[in-house]
This record gives sequence, C-alpha cells and structure tokens, in this order.
Amino acid sequence: MKKVLIIAIGLFASINLYAKDVSKFDIKGIKLGMSKSDVLKRMPCSHPKIKKDYYYGSSKGNVIECSDDNELIVFTDNSNKVWSITYKINFQIEPNWKTIEKKIFKKYGKTNLVNDTSDSRYYDQKSYCWGTCRTSNGVFNQVNHKSSLTIVWTHDFSENRNSMFMALVDGRRQLAFKRWVDNDIYLKNQKAKQKASNIDF
Repeated sequence: MKKVLIIAIGLFASINLYAKDVSKFDIKGIKLGMSKSDVLKRMPCSHPKIKKDYYYGSSKGNVIECSDDNELIVFTDNSNKVWSITYKINFQIEPNWKTIEKKIFKKYGKTNLVNDTSDSRYYDQKSYCWGTCRTSNGVFNQVNHKSSLTIVWTHDFSENRNSMFMALVDGRRQLAFKRWVDNDIYLKNQKAKQKASNIDF
C-alpha cells in the first residue's frame, strides 16, 4: 500500500512539476478574461467575423474570428469574457524554427514540457505545454477545464507545408461557462415542461 502511494505521489508531482500560471499570457495582445469589446479593438483584421458559439449547446457565447493566410479565433462566454484563444500560422516557406522557438521562450518563458514526435519519413513535429496538459499520440493538448498554453509546430514533407498552432485556455472560466450552459438548458427544459403541462380538462 505504501509503495502504491509513493508511486501515485511521484506521478502527480511529475504531471504538475512544470505547471505554470498562464492567466497573464496573451496571443496577439488578446488575453484570457478580456471583454468582447476589448478583443474587437485588438483583432488584427479590419472586419472580424462574429458568430454565436454553440460549443456547449448554447448560443450565449461568441466566436470572434480573423481568417486570411493565418487564423485567429477567440471564444467568449455568457458574460462576454474570453475563455479561449487559438491561432494558426501557415508559413509560405519553411522558417527557421530555432529562431521562432527562441521568440516563444522569450515571451512565455521556458518549459520542460516539450515533445518531439517527428517521423523522418513524413514530417517534423514538436509540441510544447505551459500549464496542465495531456498527450495524444505524443502531442500536447489541453486537459478539459484546466488552464494551459499549447503550441504545435509541424513541417509536412509530402505537402511541403509548415504551420504552427497555438491554443490558450482558461480552464476555470471554461468550466464555469459549461456549468452556466448546463443550468440554462435545464431551466429552459423545466419551463417547457411546465408550459406543456398547463392544460385544461
């Protein structure tokens, strides 16, 4: 029993050893918790698209998007505050990844959570994590309702395609939004049942 406990504690420590507070991070000047109006002032395109967000089955959130060669998407919750930002950069030619990596570490700080999942036959790929992450096929991804910044760099040999994908997530705000949506859907269902039950005999 003691041995199992020691192993469990060691595993927990290894998962959280390099966890970092990402609440002050930004992508293109857009931060978690920022208001919708402030986001619109900082979007890099002149006419960002605004759509309803049905991420959790409710239309109370928004998706604010700039898409040209690159794609910046901002998700807001029921209080019009940012809970997630994603940014995909598509490079026209292969950049110097070491130079970009230095810029990433300069802005966000170094992380020991780095995975190289390259396959010499098909692609080069590295992924990075700040905060609490999980891996899927060796690539770092967000853990649901946990805060993180993940970055994935890919050089596809067959298509000569180079891209970088970034995702910044406020796990607490994400969870609060989901709970709000669940409650909103529940109240609407209860109201509909009450209406359906209001009959005369």
